[in-house]
Amino acid sequence: MICSFYMEIIYPNLYIFRDKFLTICYSYIEVQNMAKSFNDIYNEVFSKYGDEINKIQNSTKKKVKIAVIIYCIILLALILLKMYFAIIQCSIFYLVISTIIINLTSRYGNGNKYKTGVINDLVKAVYPSSEYNYIKGIPSSKYNKRAFKDHYDRYSSEDLVVTNNAMNLEFSEVHTEVESEDSDGHTTYTTSFSGIAGLCDLRKNINTNLYITSNRAFAKSNKNNVRVDMPEFEKTFDVFADNKITAMGLLTADVMAELLEMKKNLGCMFEIAVENDKIYFRMHTGNSFEMTIFKDSMGVEQLKKYYDLLVYVDRITKLLDKHIQALEI
Repeated sequence: MICSFYMEIIYPNLYIFRDKFLTICYSYIEVQNMAKSFNDIYNEVFSKYGDEINKIQNSTKKKVKIAVIIYCIILLALILLKMYFAIIQCSIFYLVISTIIINLTSRYGNGNKYKTGVINDLVKAVYPSSEYNYIKGIPSSKYNKRAFKDHYDRYSSEDLVVTNNAMNLEFSEVHTEVESEDSDGHTTYTTSFSGIAGLCDLRKNINTNLYITSNRAFAKSNKNNVRVDMPEFEKTFDVFADNKITAMGLLTADVMAELLEMKKNLGCMFEIAVENDKIYFRMHTGNSFEMTIFKDSMGVEQLKKYYDLLVYVDRITKLLDKHIQALEI
């Protein structure tokens, strides 16, 4: 500890060099890892977990089929006995219990192997120096509800990915709900947002705010609306900025092309907010990184969807940071 103290005094630049060196190393590892094709990554993941996940899925399917048969027998008996009110109660009970059992099985039972194994390996393939925790998520304090105009009443998150790189990128699945009450005093909750949300640091402060959305629900007459000279981008996105000159400097042809590709391949609405020295983003993907019961969770299409989601988060944040570094502010 004493040695370290004197080193900081005598060689103050040594620690700066160390941090830069580690950042370069992490970047090199990520580039080398990204050189792998998705097919290579998929084959590795499938060879490790394919048989086990398929067994879990088949076992769960059998349990569901047995439950359906039992339900049909009880339902038939109730119909014969003309106990119609009991039929409604039985149906509601069955749906609730089935939903709970399937969710608990896929999340905390044998199904968590899908997350600790399959999803963890996909995350590591894109972010080698990252940490993945399927139980935790980004806290509500890091979810920019003001920028995304999400005035929720209930917040939950899971599937946290934290990268140990220069941008401190972190994101997770987030679910927000709005509370409402009817005339009889019954409280209900409606989904406000369900998808992937996160944030990262920028290496440069742009001293302004920029908001990009593919919602297309905002009025073009907004005084902060930014118009660009790419018709396809104009048709797909709305851009708002306090400083239009900075916004135009950031929205280069390659940035707009990347955003259009994201929209096309992800097939969902997404939003990006750049505020001073941070990027906030959210993608309306719904539930992600979950093991499904009746679909092939180890199928190429399913895992490619999750892989692409991870890749696009990495690509767009790095691309924006690169262009912000080049801006003369």
